Amino acid sequence: MLSWARSSKGWIVEDDYYTEFHFVGKPPDSLAGAGGYERVVYIGTFSKVLNPSLRIGYVVVPPALVERFSQIRRIIDGHQPHFMQAVVHRFIEDGNFDRHLGKMRALYPRRRRDLVAAITDETGGRLRPIEAAGGTHLTALFDEDIDDVAFAQAIKRAGVKMTPLTSFRVRSGEPGLVLGSSNCSHSALDGAMNQLHKTLSSASYPKTIAKRPQARLLGPHRPEAAIPAPAKCSRTTSGS
Repeated sequence: MLSWARSSKGWIVEDDYYTEFHFVGKPPDSLAGAGGYERVVYIGTFSKVLNPSLRIGYVVVPPALVERFSQIRRIIDGHQPHFMQAVVHRFIEDGNFDRHLGKMRALYPRRRRDLVAAITDETGGRLRPIEAAGGTHLTALFDEDIDDVAFAQAIKRAGVKMTPLTSFRVRSGEPGLVLGSSNCSHSALDGAMNQLHKTLSSASYPKTIAKRPQARLLGPHRPEAAIPAPAKCSRTTSGS
C-alpha cells in the first residue's frame, strides 16, 4: 500500500483504531510508523483512551499537507478550547497518560473476561460472546431467532442498556448485542447479568433454536457492518 501511495502520489488515511487497547499478541504496526509518514495521514482521538467528553482528536499529517490542513481546520470551526488542550498536553507531558494506559491495559482485559464469563453463566450459551483481540466493547450473538431490538428495549426498561446488533447492520444477519466491556464494575456487572437472564427467560420472545456457524474475530472488530456503540452497565467511568 505504501508503494502504491508513493508511485501514484496518493494519500493514505489511517485510523489506528484501538491500538492502545490491543490485548492479544503484538498490535500491528501503523503504516505511518512503518516509514510511510510522507504519504500517510494518521488520525486518532482521546475519546477512547481518556474520556469522550473531551471531544479532542488529532491528525498527524505529512509536512507537505500541514498548511493545507491548517487552513481547512480554521474554516471548519477554529479549534477546541485552549484550556482543555492545555490540560491534555500537560497530562501527557507529565507522564500521566502513559501510566493511565498501563493501568487500563491491565484492567480492561480482566473486565472483558469477567463479562464473557458472566454472559456464558447467565445465558447457558444462548448468547455467544465473539472472540476479539482488543477494544472496549464486546459483541455477542444470540443462538436463537430472537428480536434483538425488542430485547434491548425490554432490558433497557429494566435499567440496563445493551445495544442491539441489528440496529447497525446494512444487511440482515444474526441477532446480537453490543456491550461496553470497559465500564463494568463487579457490582454493576452482577446486576446487569441477573437482568439479562430474567429478560432472556421471558416468554415474550421467540425461542426457536437455529443452528448458526461459529463466529470468530481475530482483531478488535465487529461482525460485518456492525458499528460499536456505547453500552453501559454502570454509571461510573474508569480513571487513571
